[in-house]
Amino acid sequence: MGPKHALVYPPEERGRRIRWRVATIGVFLGLEMAAMWAAGRWGLPEELVIPVIAVPYWAVVPMIWSQWGPDMPGVH
Repeated sequence: MGPKHALVYPPEERGRRIRWRVATIGVFLGLEMAAMWAAGRWGLPEELVIPVIAVPYWAVVPMIWSQWGPDMPGVH
């Protein structure tokens, strides 16, 4: 079995993988910006808000990738 590198996938599969990663990171950044805005507005400590969003989000992402996303190395 060859390396799980982007170049071993056909072009359409590479595009799917890139779109999934961009969407995943974009949603995360949107959630973090909203959480930071809320933290500033309500006076919550940023050191608490960041992990409260990040830990559950990145715990769920591999489950979503493995069920609905393209074949991601290390997820299947």
